[in-house]
Amino acid sequence: MYRRADKRESLAAVRAVEQLMRGVKRLGGAISGEHGIGLAKTPFLSLEHTKPAIRAMIAVKQALDPNAIMNPGKIFTRFEVWKHKRIEIVLPWDHK
Repeated sequence: MYRRADKRESLAAVRAVEQLMRGVKRLGGAISGEHGIGLAKTPFLSLEHTKPAIRAMIAVKQALDPNAIMNPGKIFTRFEVWKHKRIEIVLPWDHK
């Protein structure tokens, strides 16, 4: 939790996440966990997998999805969630 409008807090939060991901890897954990990489973890894919392994994954993806229609822009495209504006969505069952 941090105030995105505060540049110092934002920078500290980004650094904390980077340290966390490196710590997870150093301790033998997996940054992907049971949910896969997802958008938020794309900047850290190379912490968990080697460049040759990532190239192999990309080759498999291209072979199975030559038109890039299945989940385009995911996993192999770096997405830094902290650089994007937060979107608030209120669902009918949410209480505000």
